[in-house]
Amino acid sequence: MSQILENQIPIVEAPEPAPIPLSAFFRRVGAVACETGSPAYATDVALQEANVHIRATGDDLVEYAGAGLLIVADHRQGGEGWLNLALMNRMGRTDVHMLGKPYAPTGRIMHSMGEPMASLLLPVIPGTMDANKKGREAINEDAIFRILSPSAVLPRVQRAAVNRATLQRSANIVANGGAVLVAPTGSLSDASKAPWQRGIGDIVRMIPQDIQHEARIVFVRPSDFPKLKFIAALALRQFRLRLPRLTIAMDIVDAGTPAELLSLVDRTDPTASQEITERLQQKYLNYFSSTSKKSIG
Repeated sequence: MSQILENQIPIVEAPEPAPIPLSAFFRRVGAVACETGSPAYATDVALQEANVHIRATGDDLVEYAGAGLLIVADHRQGGEGWLNLALMNRMGRTDVHMLGKPYAPTGRIMHSMGEPMASLLLPVIPGTMDANKKGREAINEDAIFRILSPSAVLPRVQRAAVNRATLQRSANIVANGGAVLVAPTGSLSDASKAPWQRGIGDIVRMIPQDIQHEARIVFVRPSDFPKLKFIAALALRQFRLRLPRLTIAMDIVDAGTPAELLSLVDRTDPTASQEITERLQQKYLNYFSSTSKKSIG
């Protein structure tokens, strides 16, 4: 179940334990995160112990140490969130937050892993959880969560308030030099094929003007990886076993600054956020249709 606090940010009252085959991996991440205060470092450590390794290709984020990052990350196979956290640690960025559904399994698991992991999740309640949807409209990809987490089914006005608070907090984190990870489609789908959500454009517009030339927008896309082997590698940690080394390439693209994007749109236009999102999506498609990549580690 989830609860809406006075500031409109939902939390999970009853964290869902990690699936039994992966519980040892998640316990390890949670323990290291609590010891160090860094979920990114903890995830990287636990993945390496499971013999899963990240290889970064493309643009090097180290040169932007101290600059705020809005990281648009593909989420087409599942598991990318953990890979992205490990990647951020390799890039020297441990000040990471990510947008996500607090009522969904990953959100619940993160809340069960201790305060450092729970606090990095920035809650989003999509339209699929809108209380105004009735009958056939309520039969959607989140239908099961409408039953399991009824208190996360919010009226449209309250849901919009939650999401606005998260978008503003995301912009504030970037403005203060932190990094925010966001899956552009808002679901488990290929960012090069599915529609993008306009929330990315909203975050860009909310970044303070005096920071817009310093912050960076970054694309991250992992190579196709054997999902079953990835899950097996994490699960075998339960038995202190390791599969042969699994290396996953993570392609990084510096997509420029918020200021560059905002200079191309009319900021007073109500559709500006959607236009920013569409421009970013086209830039993403243009890059990932190219096969030219360089390794940085």
